[in-house]
Amino acid sequence: MKSNGSGRNISHIVTHDGAFHLDDVLACFILRVIYPHAKITRTRDLEKIKTGDIVVDVGAEFNEKTLRYDHHQRGFKETYNESNNIILSSAGLVYKYHGLEFIKKLGLDLPIDFNYSMLMEILYDTYFVSVDANDNGVDIADEVKYNERSLDNVIRSFVPCDIPEGTSFERASTMRYQAFESAMEYIGQDLLRHCKNMIFQIIKNSRATQECFNSMKDPSARYLVMEGGKFPVREILYYYNGLLQRNVSIVIYQVSGRNSYTYKIICIPKKGVKYTPEIPLCEEWRGIRDEELQKYPNMMGAMFVHGTGFCGEANNLKTAIYMVERSIEVHLNRQLNN
Repeated sequence: MKSNGSGRNISHIVTHDGAFHLDDVLACFILRVIYPHAKITRTRDLEKIKTGDIVVDVGAEFNEKTLRYDHHQRGFKETYNESNNIILSSAGLVYKYHGLEFIKKLGLDLPIDFNYSMLMEILYDTYFVSVDANDNGVDIADEVKYNERSLDNVIRSFVPCDIPEGTSFERASTMRYQAFESAMEYIGQDLLRHCKNMIFQIIKNSRATQECFNSMKDPSARYLVMEGGKFPVREILYYYNGLLQRNVSIVIYQVSGRNSYTYKIICIPKKGVKYTPEIPLCEEWRGIRDEELQKYPNMMGAMFVHGTGFCGEANNLKTAIYMVERSIEVHLNRQLNN
């Protein structure tokens, strides 16, 4: 996506004052990278807001043409794309309209044919969607089993909680601005590390993954064999599943040992699920390895299956494929009987 700020003289960024949150801190970091000399003003004064070249998370207006990126006003329903139903926060808005320019401003030495579209989608799905959901009050699950410290919690911890009573408005504002800058530096470094890691994974694994998808004899198959290839991060699999309208849920990939190869099996969770695989390996094999595992039919060379069924390994491809196909068969039969 082309940045709507391209070619403009941006010298003044405005966001709200008071307590800050992950979305406005992240939005301002992105804009600071694109416009390193721009001043950031934190205010709720409507007259001062009008002076901003770009305004984020304040002002009750969204207009990409005039670079106004608030999301609190009635009727706001902007999402990142048609496949996402999470309403954008200021971070998602700034990323949607300025993310490509942000990535290019990082000055990374990327291949000429680098797939920016893939990176943009993966970064949104792995980083920004949770920021948008959290800021708009969308729970990660209907029933959360435990509390997990999030990036939003970390950024909230930067907000000064010890400003003495009687401190002047100007002094308190200065203290909060300094904390805002520290939070922006912290979250910025985290985003940069994540961005660079995803770029590395795309350069290293996306082409081999696409070739494996393209060479599938049965496009409806639920598994992918990457013989001679490395296991990609699952976000790359999700990307090609969506792009090519496939439904791959398990990957077999070759691992080089000291004197031979083995074949590892990874069962992938559904997109948006953190741990539970969509199709786990058969329950009767779980937690068993080597000779005990090989007592089961057609399991010669099977090495182990994890106790949760999310992964396994065999010393030959034939057995690895059997383990996967048998597990898919059991899974589909269970679905039919339920």
